[in-house]
Amino acid sequence: MKNLKLLMLLFLGAAISFTACNKTEEEDEIPAVKKCYVKTETASDGSHSDYTYDATSNYITKMESFDEANTSVSSNIITYTSGKATLLEVKEGGVVVMKFELTYNTDGTIDEIATFQDQGEGLNEIGYYDYTYANGKVSEVGFIYVIASQEIKVQNTKFTYTGENVTEEKIYAINASTYQLELSQINTYEYDTKNNPYRGIGLNNLLGEVQFMSANNPTKVTIKDAEGTVVQDASYNVVFVYNSDNYFTKATYTTFDNSYNESTDYTLECK
Repeated sequence: MKNLKLLMLLFLGAAISFTACNKTEEEDEIPAVKKCYVKTETASDGSHSDYTYDATSNYITKMESFDEANTSVSSNIITYTSGKATLLEVKEGGVVVMKFELTYNTDGTIDEIATFQDQGEGLNEIGYYDYTYANGKVSEVGFIYVIASQEIKVQNTKFTYTGENVTEEKIYAINASTYQLELSQINTYEYDTKNNPYRGIGLNNLLGEVQFMSANNPTKVTIKDAEGTVVQDASYNVVFVYNSDNYFTKATYTTFDNSYNESTDYTLECK
């Protein structure tokens, strides 16, 4: 389905050139491998999102969303420090209504993401995401809610990988009666072999979102409840149309029960 996450991103910049060893004048030069960046993402109803990137790093610095009447709805502004995203601000009507502050471990991986929200009295911290790693990959992301100086972990997600792709995530949510985390949902993913335009643009592993964590693009997402029953109206298949550089230019999302079908078009810049 249409990517309704906090940000909808693209892929890593700077073209990589490959030159044959001991190349003779008679040999054809191997062309550079292009990287493609989503400039505009347009839904079937005409609503769209526009993306802005830093000219040097090719990291995303702004994403602005517009409704079907081309009226700006919200924008996301990302600030980088020493090549790492340290602040993400969500603005509505020019006012910051939510922000995320990222801190890092000494090895450069995300440690925590402090979360602030305006609930009518200005921005206040409501909690933070914490990260756990195994074999160089994110293995768990939890959200800790902070209230009256008390911390309560209200959600935790565990990830399983096949190669460089997340193939399963188990989501645990707090039981309001027992205040214990219980399994609430299991998501499994199948992938294509093409470039994922949501990786490598400065926000890898952001908020534990699978599209920021995998190398390729999910073509089938199966969502099960805690008992293992497939949720037919939430699970979906994706059919992509690709350009010659192996980036998708169109995606069509259809739920298992065919109750939902939507296509999104992508305007790309490849270089």
